[in-house]
Amino acid sequence: MFLTARYLWIVLPTGEAVSEFAEPCNLSEISFEELRETLKFLSYEQATHQNQWTTFIQGQLPYVYLKLDAPETLDRLRQDLQTSFTELGEAAEGAIATLIQQYVEFKRQEREVQQNPLYTSDTQRRSLVRLRFRFDFHRHLFEDILPRFEDQYGRDVNAKGKQVEERIRESFVADSVAVLVARVLFLRLVEDLKLTKKRRLSNGGPQDWAAFVDHLTGDAKALVQLVAEDIGRLYHEPFERNLFDWIYETNGALDEALQRLILRFNAYDFRVCQRRS
Repeated sequence: MFLTARYLWIVLPTGEAVSEFAEPCNLSEISFEELRETLKFLSYEQATHQNQWTTFIQGQLPYVYLKLDAPETLDRLRQDLQTSFTELGEAAEGAIATLIQQYVEFKRQEREVQQNPLYTSDTQRRSLVRLRFRFDFHRHLFEDILPRFEDQYGRDVNAKGKQVEERIRESFVADSVAVLVARVLFLRLVEDLKLTKKRRLSNGGPQDWAAFVDHLTGDAKALVQLVAEDIGRLYHEPFERNLFDWIYETNGALDEALQRLILRFNAYDFRVCQRRS
């Protein structure tokens, strides 16, 4: 860590700058809250989480040790669900805000191509094809998925003007997160009730991770997606494609929050649900 009166810079022992500090940080241009968020990766909480996740994917983290047969354990599960919902919601809000900015940039570039007097019709067509392909996901999200959600939900929004758009987007993000949490919970139930041969979202041992660990060390949403596709061959309805699957395409923005959800669920033994039914 290099610190002067005006600048802060953090590098690896190799001399390579860490991703958060590609350039020295000008302390006169950043608030304390922004600096604290930037330095979050150095925190004890972050280090603890990374150690837990590493232990988890190595098959060495204890699992299913909290039995859901006592009121205090059920209360803890409710609190964990609420915490994870809040964390995932904040991450998803940040992700969709970034996607909106990128979509606005796409529309700007599209207009620029359409209005360029130097382009022949063929050059314009090919440029638009390349541009639209590059932003294909953004166009699908904001020109198809969100309007469909608005058509279903918009009539019930008690707001006016721009507030309607914001309220719909907030509801869309909240529903997307709720579906994601429900899917992860369902997958854990399937594992604990032994309705599948392997454990993948709880720490059943390194051998159960053999097909995943090489390329899914940090990509929690890809793991959930792959496991859901696998289990979806047996249980179709919970995993049918829907408007909320966009959340899998957020370029890792939800990974840490999703890792925390998986780690929290890892502690619970959901087999008690079978004994009570």
